[in-house]
Amino acid sequence: MLELKGINKSYKDKQIFQNYDLKIDDGEMIAIKGQSGSGKTTLIRILSLMDNDFSGEYLIDGIDVSNIKNRNKIRIDNFSVVYQNYNLIEYLTAYENVSLALKLAKRKIDNQLIDELFEKYNLKDVKNKVAGTLSGGEAQRVAIIRALVTKPKYIIADEPTGNLDEINTKIVMDSFKEINKNGVGIVMVTHSNELDSYFDRIIKVLKNE
Repeated sequence: MLELKGINKSYKDKQIFQNYDLKIDDGEMIAIKGQSGSGKTTLIRILSLMDNDFSGEYLIDGIDVSNIKNRNKIRIDNFSVVYQNYNLIEYLTAYENVSLALKLAKRKIDNQLIDELFEKYNLKDVKNKVAGTLSGGEAQRVAIIRALVTKPKYIIADEPTGNLDEINTKIVMDSFKEINKNGVGIVMVTHSNELDSYFDRIIKVLKNE
C-alpha cells in the first residue's frame, strides 16, 4: 500500500500541495486527473520516489520512506515509470532499451522473459530495430515492456496515451488492464474521460490558486 500523509510541496514559491493525503491499496488501477498545473506530474514524481523535496510522510507498505536518503533500491524494487514521450534511447534497439532497464536495476538479463514480452505485445519483428525508427504505438509498447521486465509492484504512467491514436490507445490500456489483473498496481495521469471505465478509482487533483 502507498500512503501520503500531510504532504506539503512548493515549487518556486508556489504551494502545490498543502496537508495532502492519499492512500492507494495494492493492486488498484487509479487515474489521476486535474487541470494543467494542478500538480499531477509532481504527485507521481513523489509517489515514484523521484522527488523528495517535500514535507510530510510517505509510507510504502507501512514503512516511512520520506527521510531515506538512498532511495534507489526502494524505487527499483517497487516502481517502473512509463512516460508520455516513451523515454527510449533512440540510437539503441528496442531490445537494448529493455535490457538496459535490467542492467540499471542490477538484475540478470533474462532473454527468455524479454522474448516472451516482445511476443506478447506483438513486437517480435521490431525487437532489433533502432528505437528512433519505431512508430508511436510500437515505442509505447516497448516502454511498457521495459517497465514490466523488472517485475515492479507498481507502474506509474504519466499520460502514456497522450500521443497515441485510438487504436494504439486501446492496445496500451488493454495491456495495462491485463497487467493490473496480474496484481501490478497502476497509477496513471490522464486527461481523457473516455478511459474512465478502465480504472477502479479516479483521483482529482485540484489546482491551488
